[in-house]
Amino acid sequence: MARVVFDHVSKEYTRGAPPVVRDLSLAIEDRELVVVVGPSGCGKSTALRMIAGLEAITRGSLFIDAERMNDVAPKDRDVAMVFQSYALYPHMTCFENMAFALELRRVPRAEIARRVQEAARVLAIEPLLGRRPKELSGGQRQRVAIGRAIVREPRVFLMDEPLSNLDAKLRTTMRAELKRLHRTLGATIVYVTHDQTEAMTLGDRICVMRDGELLQMDTPEAIYERPASAFVATFIGVPPMNIVSGEIVGRPDALVGVRPEHLAIERERESESQSEAVEIEGDVQLIDWSGAEIFVHLATSFGTVIARSLDGERPALGSRLRALARERHLHFFDAATERRLPS
Repeated sequence: MARVVFDHVSKEYTRGAPPVVRDLSLAIEDRELVVVVGPSGCGKSTALRMIAGLEAITRGSLFIDAERMNDVAPKDRDVAMVFQSYALYPHMTCFENMAFALELRRVPRAEIARRVQEAARVLAIEPLLGRRPKELSGGQRQRVAIGRAIVREPRVFLMDEPLSNLDAKLRTTMRAELKRLHRTLGATIVYVTHDQTEAMTLGDRICVMRDGELLQMDTPEAIYERPASAFVATFIGVPPMNIVSGEIVGRPDALVGVRPEHLAIERERESESQSEAVEIEGDVQLIDWSGAEIFVHLATSFGTVIARSLDGERPALGSRLRALARERHLHFFDAATERRLPS
């Protein structure tokens, strides 16, 4: 497989306009699954397309296995891309769809058959090889599209929101399939999504982007536990982290964050928590019940804050409750830059 490196890469579509990708520097290691996540328009798909050679680089350099790719044609980069749309040929069978790119390269028929059968086995679609796309479900079509990429045996797999057209249950199933597939292939995969749940469950590491800039690249655990900015803190996590204005000794202007699961509603304060707890009081506005957990939206003097009900009871709307957070669970961000402050 391959190592992919962005070295101060920028992309501009119009001279003088803000770049859609700005001074991007990161390294995706060999056999790593890296998820690039961020809101629409953040530049994540553009970054992926620059790896594929579908977008020209304005400034900086892109390397695959230490080879500079800026001027290498897409067909010569040895990468395979899976798009949001399946883009299968409707008149071809699944076997023919998966084999088509190999036939264009004049790969021997026996080798084509071997690769297609092996990819079908890995993806559990062997019984579907004789069918046409209209006879398949959405999940089956996506497996065929992924299989079409696998048979090419590329250095790098690029996936641009490949699950966004599937329903919620099927997305969960396919996430597990992709994770298993990565382990089986030992492949270098760059995966783009706006869904932070996909990012957290799939990625060995996550790149969080906003307005063309890389805000943080780290493991899912590290990003969740120590977000580099207030934006990352609220973008990663469901429900999102609460961010309120606060004061720190010596720095009166700051943002204070606490995750809902660390802001616990308690009907009676435990005596041992008095000295180390931060307390917020508010009126119940809304209740989110997922079956396993209850999250309560409180109207407070800081604005709306989300807290978790520890005892599993649903409080009455309009009732006044107290929520407690341990000081060790608080996060501090600069109010001007939104960057993380030392704890």
